Amino acid sequence: MHFGARESRGSHAEVDFLIEIDGMPTPVEVKAGARGALKSMRLFLKEYPKTPLGIRYSMHELSYFDQILSIPLAELQIATQSPQIGIAKADLYPQFFLFGNIGWRSSDANSVSGQNSLGDIFSYKSLFWNAGPGFNWNILNYGRIRNSVRVEDARLQQLVVTYKNTVLNAQREVEDAMVAFTRSKEEERFLKDSVTAAHFCENFTYNNLVFYENYSIN
Repeated sequence: MHFGARESRGSHAEVDFLIEIDGMPTPVEVKAGARGALKSMRLFLKEYPKTPLGIRYSMHELSYFDQILSIPLAELQIATQSPQIGIAKADLYPQFFLFGNIGWRSSDANSVSGQNSLGDIFSYKSLFWNAGPGFNWNILNYGRIRNSVRVEDARLQQLVVTYKNTVLNAQREVEDAMVAFTRSKEEERFLKDSVTAAHFCENFTYNNLVFYENYSIN
């Protein structure tokens, strides 16, 4: 993952991240809201036409338009929230660890005469160390830890519901757009039939007028 920036005279553009997809750099931007011009990403896609797409994480619904894939930020939030449950649940179990330290100390550093030469500080006899295992278990905080796990799980469920609603709204918008498109095609067909009928009436009326004029002349 990289950061992308473009600087030229009178122009400056940058994208949040650059990732590699199928060997091609792909711009990624993260937006807090649902709107955004995405000028930098569009400029990047224009300068690198072989780039398959651009990815935007935002509060916008799931969509793909003009070579930009919009992914709801709720999906990214779910991916980051899910491990928090495991982190909180890990405190329920005992923790084992190893500790140790090593150093040197001089035997004449605390001389009564006050002459501290530290001459033997790097002698092998001055080397000291200690090591050992450790054990920790917050068993007395079991209730608090369980509540923390429930809180993290509740946050995840809330994000899942938000994501589902976002997807359902996107699906509803797609279905509404499809219905509107179908109705517009039907309306277009009705208008074409109306135009055809109007042309027929016009030709029929014109032919009748010509016939009556010729008949009256004769």
